[in-house]
Amino acid sequence: MTTVAEPSGVAPGGAPGEWSWIDTLNTLWQQHEELTAEAQILRRQLADVEAELEKHALAMEKARDLRELLRDVRPPNTAPVVGGEPAVAAVDPVALSRSRRSLPGRLIRAAGIGVGGLLLAAMLFLSVGPRLLPYQSLVVRSGSMSPHIPVGSLVLYHRAAATQIKVGDVIVFAKPGSPDEKVTHRVYRIGQGPNGRYFETKGDANGAPDAWRISATGSGWVAFAHAPDVGYVLGYLQTGSARMLLIVVPALLLGVLTLIEIWRPRSRARRVVAA
Repeated sequence: MTTVAEPSGVAPGGAPGEWSWIDTLNTLWQQHEELTAEAQILRRQLADVEAELEKHALAMEKARDLRELLRDVRPPNTAPVVGGEPAVAAVDPVALSRSRRSLPGRLIRAAGIGVGGLLLAAMLFLSVGPRLLPYQSLVVRSGSMSPHIPVGSLVLYHRAAATQIKVGDVIVFAKPGSPDEKVTHRVYRIGQGPNGRYFETKGDANGAPDAWRISATGSGWVAFAHAPDVGYVLGYLQTGSARMLLIVVPALLLGVLTLIEIWRPRSRARRVVAA
């Protein structure tokens, strides 16, 4: 008995031309395997793309940091380099006008600060300095030491041992019989008497030595510097009107400069709006 093969595509016991459910499952499984393989490929490609994006992000961050660093280091008004050639820096006319207009104000402010600083330093040197440092000061009110130390000079003197003082030195001492009056004369001669060594003094403008003798024991005051006419200035600064000027004038200058700085931006803004 001869066996006849069943036609292809016909399931046992099924109708001709119909697929069996086993063949359908096999087909679906193959499609699933193919889709899974494609998904794995896409995941790998996506991972590669993410890695590239991360590298680009890091490169951009480094470039931004470098740009910020170069901007901080680059001097003002320096034009950036474009295509190997320095670009022409744009000039802000408003900023240029402001800098030109504010130059006199800056000069006045600097001059005021300088003068005020010098006055303050002089006042501290003459008022606080003698209290803390080893020197004293006085104003010459007579012409006995002219022309070397004219009237109105400020004399600075420090303490020195009597044995270190020699002929020709200018010393400062209390006038005998008038302890509140200071005398600034030159040592004319050093003598030896019954009470010990003594100084004989003389003013440069006087024709004869002083009538008194100054004991040359212990220590005394020796002049080491003087400034002509400074005594007049100090005498004026000690008056009430001068002290008032020292307070009022700087305050007025500061107020005027402040008003100028406030009004100038407003007027410039009005011109810009009007334009």
